[in-house]
Amino acid sequence: MKILGGAQDGAANGVYLCMASPAQESRSALLLDEAHDDVFRWRLEQFLELGFSTEEAATLAESEADLAQARTVLGGGCTLAVAFRILL
Repeated sequence: MKILGGAQDGAANGVYLCMASPAQESRSALLLDEAHDDVFRWRLEQFLELGFSTEEAATLAESEADLAQARTVLGGGCTLAVAFRILL
């Protein structure tokens, strides 16, 4: 990481800029991808446990579908088909 902003860099008013190296940016992107994959797998598992098909669970896991709402509507007696349409 390179920090710009010292007198030699012509910084004014104490403004500093941190720049990540390409390797650091690549590692950060990889960590974000891994975190996204972990969340997706967990959400997929949760929707599968609620009874959705693999295809439906994957669609819901990748979407912004609210897992708590899924539990609520299914607990209230909605069928999986109706719950799927509500959640999307």
